[in-house]
Amino acid sequence: MKKEDFFVPMDDKLENGIHTPGNLPIAFDWKLFSSVDGLKGLSAMGGRLDHAYYLFHYASLLPDNSTILEIGTDKGASAVAMGMGIRGKNSKIITIDPGMMSPEEIEQRKSELGEYEYWPSDINFILKNIRSAKLEGYIVLVPDTSENVLKRWDGRPIDMIHVDGSHTYKDVKIDCEWLQYIKHGRVAVFDDWIEPVAKAVTEYMSMRPEWELLTHSIDQPPGHPWKSVFWRN
Repeated sequence: MKKEDFFVPMDDKLENGIHTPGNLPIAFDWKLFSSVDGLKGLSAMGGRLDHAYYLFHYASLLPDNSTILEIGTDKGASAVAMGMGIRGKNSKIITIDPGMMSPEEIEQRKSELGEYEYWPSDINFILKNIRSAKLEGYIVLVPDTSENVLKRWDGRPIDMIHVDGSHTYKDVKIDCEWLQYIKHGRVAVFDDWIEPVAKAVTEYMSMRPEWELLTHSIDQPPGHPWKSVFWRN
């Protein structure tokens, strides 16, 4: 894989209020993604199927036996999109979100979670979406915070990370610590390049010259671009 492959064309077009990408390099099963039972891919990605495509494209470039780490699962739309990219490979997506914990567990761990920013998610709903996309065995759900999983990580190298969890400065700084496990010649993708995220990531990258900014997506309103992709040389 080459970093040049991650430059996805931004020539999307608006049709009936829906953004769809044009002239993209790898075929994506839009029909399957948009019909996933309980997910309805279009609404899950905010009406922008091109966003699903970018994640699918990045994941599809990874070699066999790759590990993708996702921080922030929500309804599972991003995990499903990336899962469609690794289908047929001996690869895994590990997706972390404290919102997948049961209300009882969240209540028990309230002091530990503190001010961690998260949205409650129904883990059974997410599992249903994974089954509907025929991705059983590819996606592992971890109901916990990024910080807690990081503390017990076994040092296993990671091929790609998609960070779309808490958008507070403090939490994104913690999420950046995962980048030490990203292999050279692999990528980190950050969602919602808003001020807290941009500030935390920029500070981290400024001290680590091996990381190179590949692209900011530019298809969102000013001050709110979608994905930012970094390559580890």
